[in-house]
Amino acid sequence: MSDRLNRHEVERLLPQKGAMCLIDAVLERGGERIVCIADAARSDNPLRNDHGVSVVHSVEYGAQAAALHRLTLNADHGAATGGLLLRVRDVHFFSDYLDRLPQPLTVSARCAAASSEASRYRFEIRALDFIVSSGELTLKLT
Repeated sequence: MSDRLNRHEVERLLPQKGAMCLIDAVLERGGERIVCIADAARSDNPLRNDHGVSVVHSVEYGAQAAALHRLTLNADHGAATGGLLLRVRDVHFFSDYLDRLPQPLTVSARCAAASSEASRYRFEIRALDFIVSSGELTLKLT
């Protein structure tokens, strides 16, 4: 089994479809970690406003990467029909806009704790070697 997933495979697993699926591919996955890429500068980005794609939305990129990790841990690779972002904490932003940075962004998430009810992840978004944002989130998939 390959650790990589293409856009079609990513979209099949996540509840976000079409333009709202922000992850373009999975480069590496397994154990407690996943590494993905995403192009925040794409023209159909639904998080873009008149100024661009705010770094605040990096939390959603991190949540989608974390959800993908949880979903790929199941042997049957079942898709999620929905999910809830239960908690976000200890978030740090080191840029203003995601779409003004070199693309693609690297989105990584590491599982800190998981149960059948919820999963807690640390996430980090990078543009080349520059850390754009990092933080912790707790999510529940349905």
